[in-house]
Amino acid sequence: LTKVTAIRPTERPGVDAKFDGNTTYLGDYRKWPGGRPPAIKSQSGYEPPSMPFEGMSTYKGHYIPHDSGPQRSYKPENAAFRSTVPFDDATMYRT
Repeated sequence: LTKVTAIRPTERPGVDAKFDGNTTYLGDYRKWPGGRPPAIKSQSGYEPPSMPFEGMSTYKGHYIPHDSGPQRSYKPENAAFRSTVPFDDATMYRT
């Protein structure tokens, strides 16, 4: 058996240029002025209504009652179909 020699990568020539660490994104980015807009705050606080509550909400006041009665059930009747013809038990199956 012969000993296998390790394959070493070939040496690449080095570059003598100075490394420029600036990215193109950093060079092309334009800083926009401004920041977050100020929070919107109401000028006045909560003002309770001047009139007392009458006991009737708008939902109750605008509701129109309809006299429709109970809904009709569309569920099928629980009755099986019965035929008056005698059952034909003949078969063409052979063993």
